[in-house]
Amino acid sequence: MAFEIDSDIYAHNPYELRILVQKLRNAIRKHRDAKGHEACWLNDQDLYKALPEYGGVVSKELPGLPEFIAKCVEYHQQQVKCGANPNDDIANCGRVRS
Repeated sequence: MAFEIDSDIYAHNPYELRILVQKLRNAIRKHRDAKGHEACWLNDQDLYKALPEYGGVVSKELPGLPEFIAKCVEYHQQQVKCGANPNDDIANCGRVRS
């Protein structure tokens, strides 16, 4: 499946590929560096726009409010924990040890 989705990369020359890589890196960095309310599902849309298959629509389907709030609380608790221990690895905090 990945080959079909990414088959367009074979049509690009090295210069175009560097531009695509730069675009992806910038989108990932923007997503990574989002703070506060910028770090919400709207921020995900900017990341998805970097993909060639992005068609201008990202599902806005949300779970029910109790589940949504519970996941927000879980996310917040994880970020607090990881902020206190920045050496945790990716399995615990979404970070890679350097």
